[in-house]
Amino acid sequence: MNTFVLKLVKISHLVVFLYILLGWLLPVYTLGFYMLWVMTIIVQWELNSGTCLLTNLENYLKGEEVSTKKDEQEGQFLKELILKVCGFTPTDKHLKAMVYLLMYLFFVVALYRYS
Repeated sequence: MNTFVLKLVKISHLVVFLYILLGWLLPVYTLGFYMLWVMTIIVQWELNSGTCLLTNLENYLKGEEVSTKKDEQEGQFLKELILKVCGFTPTDKHLKAMVYLLMYLFFVVALYRYS
């Protein structure tokens, strides 16, 4: 059962990632929700010490300690994805800068299209 739920959470994580990455391309009438979603994700990261709640849930389902591994969890999903696609893992500093830059850029593009 845990394996099925873990796979479901990983798929959900990927869907959320793809929505943030490509949501600004959707029809204009959907962009209000998209911008709210992006800002909610950013606030959630800040309130959760730079870690996604889905990453916390994945680690919980794996039986790993959540509260003591915040530094290791930061960007864990993206690190695994970049490693699979590109064959390397960016530093935490570069990953965080890239993620925030892209999210703010996508937000601004969505805002431009929405207005």
